[in-house]
Amino acid sequence: MKAALMYGPNDIRVEEVARPQCPGDGLILKIMSVGLCGSDIRNLTTDSRKGNYPFIYGHEIVGFVDEIGPSETRYQVGDGLFLFPGTYCMECDECVSGHSENCSDTAVAKLAGTGGFAQYVGGAASTRSRTTSLSTRQASENHLPLYSPAWKM
Repeated sequence: MKAALMYGPNDIRVEEVARPQCPGDGLILKIMSVGLCGSDIRNLTTDSRKGNYPFIYGHEIVGFVDEIGPSETRYQVGDGLFLFPGTYCMECDECVSGHSENCSDTAVAKLAGTGGFAQYVGGAASTRSRTTSLSTRQASENHLPLYSPAWKM
């Protein structure tokens, strides 16, 4: 698959890389779109990785489930998903009180969304992530927050 790899500040190269392997309890997402946010721009133009390159940035990811592992039961091939760019469980005291930036669930923190500047991204579907079948339009019309690592479109 093709991916945009960062090799250093302002050194981004599109290259062929191995397609991620599907974990038994996870999925592979075929990326259809990825947002470019301020943190991406900062990270791509500075030595944010302190020399730990190459690296694939991109954390505002939208796509379709391309493959699921045998233990994954929540999602099906073809489901449209938005990977929430943050890493919040929305179940700990900090998240429930409105301070998800201080989430105390360290297992969820490891799910930080990166790898979006590629054709596919894979990973374990967190058993603690919340999902909803609401579309983004429905959610915005009803002023509902979409605080989840992934939600069905």
